[in-house]
Amino acid sequence: MNPDNSQSASSRASHNHHEPLRVLVINPASGSLFGGAEAGLVNLAAHTDPSRISLTFACPRGELADRLTSMGASWIPLELPHELESLSRQGGFPWIASLKASLKLASLALRVRSIVRRGKFDIVHTNGIKSHFYGGAGALLARCLWTIHFRDIPAPGWPVRLARFIAMWSSAVICNSRATAAIFDKLSRLGSVFTGPDILVVPNGTPAAENLPTQEEKAGNRKLLGLPSQGPMILSVGHLAPLKGYTHLIDAMAVLSESIDEIAPESSLINESGKPFLVIVGGEPYITSFQGHGSMLQMLEQKCRELKNVTVIFAGQISDPLPYYRAADLFCLPSLSEGFGRANLEAMAQGLPVVSTSVGGIPEVVQHNVTGLLCSPGNSEKLAAALAQLLVNTDEAKKMGLQGHLRVKMDFSSRTTAEKITKIWQELSVREN
Repeated sequence: MNPDNSQSASSRASHNHHEPLRVLVINPASGSLFGGAEAGLVNLAAHTDPSRISLTFACPRGELADRLTSMGASWIPLELPHELESLSRQGGFPWIASLKASLKLASLALRVRSIVRRGKFDIVHTNGIKSHFYGGAGALLARCLWTIHFRDIPAPGWPVRLARFIAMWSSAVICNSRATAAIFDKLSRLGSVFTGPDILVVPNGTPAAENLPTQEEKAGNRKLLGLPSQGPMILSVGHLAPLKGYTHLIDAMAVLSESIDEIAPESSLINESGKPFLVIVGGEPYITSFQGHGSMLQMLEQKCRELKNVTVIFAGQISDPLPYYRAADLFCLPSLSEGFGRANLEAMAQGLPVVSTSVGGIPEVVQHNVTGLLCSPGNSEKLAAALAQLLVNTDEAKKMGLQGHLRVKMDFSSRTTAEKITKIWQELSVREN
């Protein structure tokens, strides 16, 4: 624990244990940005017992704030300066060397300190790499317990070292998978005076569908969404970012298209409805630029035009992708790196068989040959073969979908996730007091 944290803030020193712990949750997402980290907070708000934990969320105005307030959750607007808002995991952190941006960061940290003191919060919980900087600094300045939710696997080198440096000042690091937690295995502080934070694994949760979609519902959703009525629908959901591996999935669709005449006689799905098509749901929230192509979306669209024999629909950022999950036949997440892969879990929750990659935390979610098929990352041929296997073996695909749905119900419920996080906060508070 941070030695400053042992000197409890006055609010915690006099904390009545019959009252709920007051937790300030900080997230940097603004505007239409809404990904796995934000979905996790919505589930946390929905399933945390208010008699034990009183949650307040601090984030910029946007999709996340709108969802939280519509649920009746307590929300404090915490806007990010442009210098911080425009940064991305792809763009790096050039502002560390910028005096102007550093001053903005310091100002935001002081704002967090003020919120913590006025609200008499017991714990600050940061969710998102940017918030770890200003939220963590604000918590330390307020001498408040600070927990981190770490959901991504940083690139080797300075990003990993930076993650470890941030984490070592916290009280606990909550990771969404064993793969994410592994980056902190060697975490230690300088000198024997310090003890490191607790490194804990709490997998993401998501609600499992009460009823799986029928073919009639799938057809109705396709019509509602303006999607082709014919052909097996392969769905992918995720931000348009290089690490999501969409270039390899589009290449796999081209390989699949070239072999369609060969596999069609063996596939009832293709025989009955026609050629497979791909739908990608997700926007481009990060700064990306590709020489000669501009944005990630423009690059992917150009690739599709060059291949000609693939049908790919870019649906854009969708606030609620559930109708897409309940319109699809297969799901594919071709990530090159992934801390957990929440989209796989969401697909399994709707009874979809999954094709994904054996990277990061994905194998902790998708069981190979049980709930889906896992391939080596960056291999379009393997992706195409896995997709073809499930298109041909429809009984196998259906069985995998049912197994995935059961796995979500048994092992990845939102309520279980919220309960585990609640216990972490309660145990930290008791230990510090």
